[in-house]
Amino acid sequence: MFKAVIFSLEEHHPYRSLGAHRIASFLRQYGWDIEVVNYANHFSLDELQTIFKQRYNENLKFIGASCNFGTFSEGFDVYCKWVKENFPHVKILVGGQYLPEIMTKAADYFVTGYGENAMLALLKYLFSNGPSVRFNIIKGKKVIDGTAFYPSAPMKSLYVEYEPRDYLIPEEWTGVEMSRGCKFECPYCNFPILGVKGDYTRDAEDYKLQLQKNYDLYGINKYLVADETFNDTTEKIIKFADVTETLSFTPYLSGFIRADLLVLRKQDREHLARMRFLGHFYGVESMNQETSKVIGKGIKTERLQDGLLEVNEYYKSLGLPFRSTIALVVGLPKETVQSQTDTFEWLQKYWLPNQSTLTWGLEIPAPGSTSLKPSKMSMDLPKYGYKMQGMEAADKNWGDFHTLYNNTIAWENENFTHITAKEMANEFFMNVKETNLINNFGLSQLLLSPEEAIEKRVLNHEEADGEIWLKRLKNLNRYKYLKLN
Repeated sequence: MFKAVIFSLEEHHPYRSLGAHRIASFLRQYGWDIEVVNYANHFSLDELQTIFKQRYNENLKFIGASCNFGTFSEGFDVYCKWVKENFPHVKILVGGQYLPEIMTKAADYFVTGYGENAMLALLKYLFSNGPSVRFNIIKGKKVIDGTAFYPSAPMKSLYVEYEPRDYLIPEEWTGVEMSRGCKFECPYCNFPILGVKGDYTRDAEDYKLQLQKNYDLYGINKYLVADETFNDTTEKIIKFADVTETLSFTPYLSGFIRADLLVLRKQDREHLARMRFLGHFYGVESMNQETSKVIGKGIKTERLQDGLLEVNEYYKSLGLPFRSTIALVVGLPKETVQSQTDTFEWLQKYWLPNQSTLTWGLEIPAPGSTSLKPSKMSMDLPKYGYKMQGMEAADKNWGDFHTLYNNTIAWENENFTHITAKEMANEFFMNVKETNLINNFGLSQLLLSPEEAIEKRVLNHEEADGEIWLKRLKNLNRYKYLKLN
């Protein structure tokens, strides 16, 4: 049996990214023995070399690197070069939604987009006399565009199977997909599949099997939902709420919910509650009416704000451990400093500390970027009120890694530059950190459940210091020990 090891490269916090385990689960159906090593960026070079030597035999055909949001590291690049120098017959494959910022010279192929069918075609070509694969040459690298050449969406089975050698613990959050692609096409968005038509959801029983088995074997009951927009249709919510109610345990799900749809379609709240989808991450982006129209979210500001507060009260009245986060992007079209200030003041008065918020400065992917897919804004800056800022000024005023490496544009409009937008977003975030609840992604990184956070009165990252952070570190060290011994 052919075998391989896929390393999952998470950037900062040790958490289990979904991609590597999904690829492994898929390839096992075709006879491959695939082991996943999580938290690879937290292993030393010596530890990575030890893992390779322990697993190496004539059946080891490739090592893979699963890059979440381009998180290939210099340390892992050194490891790949060591493998290539000492075991040149072992292929090195790098995959992720986008190309990593560090395009290691040691890799034989890069796979972008949803990668199941692209990986299967590549492995058949490399090891089973299959037909040659389609690829592009980008910066001298062989890049297979899975979305364009070997589409893996929609897929009726998105099953992810963990193994005993993954060493899961019940406190962990893992990932789950209900569908792929997004039916919307927001102009600032650069997600891989936009404007989908029809039913892109997985089979309900396939979803049920994954959650039930994970609970039966490992006690897992908390999930981060990977869908770009989970609540795009009421029918989709009902489909998965119905099957969730047949599970033998009570799960907790958290993911991306479109706020305007939730406010306008009040019936969806009941079905989300039945599904235990109680962690809501709202990509509101802006509460300025004119801005909302430009980005395709034209609900009136007052209706959105009142509606979100009403949603909070609804779940509170049910006695459920509800957590929600409003995410904002500073610098969008038609946004002014005053309108952004008004939004921040509303958040401080009505939203915090009952719930949480996250703020970013607008980043516009560069059209020629190898690491980011361009958005509609990228391709027509003047239409949205932007122009390129002189790179000399950008370099002088802001040592921005992404901009300097041409992944995003140094932009300006009549109200902001990419620098001042980031500064305003960061200043607000720092000003409210003492009253800003830990959002659901933060809870997952701390191995906390919402119930536990409420019971222990864990409000923000300052209060989460100490025992809880040590628990996360302890689990990381435990995992590394088990993988190495």
